[in-house]
Amino acid sequence: MSSLGSKAKSSVLWNTGFNLFRDVLQFLVMIILVRMIVPSSYGEFALVTSIIGFIHVFSFNTFIQHVLQVRDDSKVNYQYHFTFGFFLQIFMFIFTNLIAFLMEFFHFYDTVAVYLHVLSIVFFLELFSEIRRMELQRELDWKRMRILHGIGLLIGSALAIGLAYAGAGIYALIIPGFMSNVPFIYEMLIIQKWRPTWEWKLSEYKKTINFSKKRIISGLMTTGKPLIENSLFVAILGYAQLGFYNRAIGLATLLVNKFALQLTFSIYPILTKVEPYTDQFRRIGGLIILFVVWIIVPIAYVVFTMSSELVLILYGDKWLEVIPYLAPAAIIMALNAINHVLYSLLLSSHQEKLCTYYDSSMLIGTVLLLLLVLPNGVLGYLHAQVLLLFGATLFLISVSIYLKVLEVKSVYFAIFPPLLALAFSGIFLENVVSLEMEALDSKIIRLILYSLLFSILYLGVLRVFFSKSLYTIVSYLPGKTVLFKILMLTNNKDQ
Repeated sequence: MSSLGSKAKSSVLWNTGFNLFRDVLQFLVMIILVRMIVPSSYGEFALVTSIIGFIHVFSFNTFIQHVLQVRDDSKVNYQYHFTFGFFLQIFMFIFTNLIAFLMEFFHFYDTVAVYLHVLSIVFFLELFSEIRRMELQRELDWKRMRILHGIGLLIGSALAIGLAYAGAGIYALIIPGFMSNVPFIYEMLIIQKWRPTWEWKLSEYKKTINFSKKRIISGLMTTGKPLIENSLFVAILGYAQLGFYNRAIGLATLLVNKFALQLTFSIYPILTKVEPYTDQFRRIGGLIILFVVWIIVPIAYVVFTMSSELVLILYGDKWLEVIPYLAPAAIIMALNAINHVLYSLLLSSHQEKLCTYYDSSMLIGTVLLLLLVLPNGVLGYLHAQVLLLFGATLFLISVSIYLKVLEVKSVYFAIFPPLLALAFSGIFLENVVSLEMEALDSKIIRLILYSLLFSILYLGVLRVFFSKSLYTIVSYLPGKTVLFKILMLTNNKDQ
């Protein structure tokens, strides 16, 4: 196996393992926090994080991302990035606090101004931690990066539970987020003894600035969506309804979308080292889209079908309003996951301008939905988002094929097999065992039994009709030898 292929496998394994660890940890912490924090606090948290996210687009994080675009290691100078970032982060800190001060004069938003003051501290923490993260990503040292990240998550999770138990409310959601930076800062300053030399040359930094200009525009479009969405939610429906909506989207993201985001994140540095529009690039892109779609489709279906059981088990009775929102939220997150993969493939192929146009169009579409549909209720707004994202998915697929970023064959094998398996499994369960499921008193048993039966049927269809593609996916999973035996897979099957 080539060195790059070996690192790709290592990347998938470490990031998949970390993703599982993080999701389980966040899942457990979420179950505890939702029972101690009221819906309105989640609404306030959603609004303030969308504000800081929008401001964050102009920060050092956008500029340091350019190191992943540089193929030649000798052309990466982290001292230039630190010097530029130091003064930029000071400006961002001052600007954020000024925005928070101005918010105190506006109705609806004055209650969250103090939280924005607190969140402004993150700009100083990220100056050091982001440099170390980028170094590890360029080196493809996912093991080291994920261990450090995991330590930060454990510290933050313990702090979140402690603060919530002490009655800190929204601060139990805000403050623990800082902890993910601490291990990276410690390694950089204490272990590596890294120190700034304050070097910087405008002529050497122009490529970074030019790249970042395009990413800032795109980032504004992306972060503008949740900012506008949350702001109008508060003005039209209030913090509590935003809290219910946020929890539906949050749970759907955790269960459906997180895997795709993490997989794309781990593979992206490898994509940037492969020449775009080549057969190798298209093979890697086809494998990523295959991997993501085959896994998220069944998860989204189970979340869609068992939304009532999931909400009651995980959130409890005070979150009943989330139940009708979770099913469309699952579809939204599945489409988002697919779109994110396609978007990343285009971006790594130097299609920054196209990505910016896409982000602009999605922002305009979202604003129209907010103004025209949201006043009629949250559920209608969710359904409208499904239609918008479905159209966006068709667009990205068409463009990717037209630009030769993906092959038609790759798209076909990524989408048709899981939809066929989904249709067969869903129809069988709904017509054969649905009544027996409803007769079970325990919600947990219903959820587990339905998920297990669906998984068996889903994998069965893929094993019978699409064994070669299934073999490819399993070959990248931990414990593949055991899985090969269970699924009775060999490498010489015809498609």
